[in-house]
Amino acid sequence: MRYVELTEKWSKKYKSSINCSNPKGFSQKAHCAGKKKNEDIEENFADGKRKGKSRPGRVKRSGASCKGSVTSLRAKAKKASGEKAKMYHWCANMKSGKK
Repeated sequence: MRYVELTEKWSKKYKSSINCSNPKGFSQKAHCAGKKKNEDIEENFADGKRKGKSRPGRVKRSGASCKGSVTSLRAKAKKASGEKAKMYHWCANMKSGKK
């Protein structure tokens, strides 16, 4: 078997003509996602902060919800376990004004 190396690449003119707010097709969507990811990485590390527990979307990913009163969130946290319980506690703390 012989593998042929593809040398076809998008031109700079074509890349700049892609409208990332309305990409056409899978390839353009992938291009825009990669472009956005690179911009995010540069911004994150430019301010000197490191990735850690402050990952956006932790509450939603764990299945918790910040809707409700502080008391109801604390009750839900007692019944839940793991990451979901942590997120309920976090939501309750944010609502009550604790740091």
